[in-house]
Amino acid sequence: MHDPGDVPALTYYQPQTCRIFLSSGDDALELRDLVHALVDDAVNPQLRHAGFPYQLAVDRWEQTAAERNAEGEDGNARFVRLAKASTVTLSLLLERLGDGTREEIEAVLETDGVDLVS
Repeated sequence: MHDPGDVPALTYYQPQTCRIFLSSGDDALELRDLVHALVDDAVNPQLRHAGFPYQLAVDRWEQTAAERNAEGEDGNARFVRLAKASTVTLSLLLERLGDGTREEIEAVLETDGVDLVS
């Protein structure tokens, strides 16, 4: 007999990925690390354990900065593109709003289907 309080059995599935772009300046490195660890070490394991067909993926500007620019992108264009392609852009602001972060936030505000959280 199945107890309704039981945790659903783990199943194998191809989860839908919800992308989170972290938009912030250099002063928020510790916060970016904290958010990334929270997603990887706490949220995603719980989603898998509960059998939800979703996972969160964190995009950080410093992870993509070393990659070759697509289509000759320069400056902050790559990060604006990642922010606009995300499911959620999370803006981490501490001391000041830098030009690059402002550009990412403004682009997301003009993009349908992307949530902005500050």
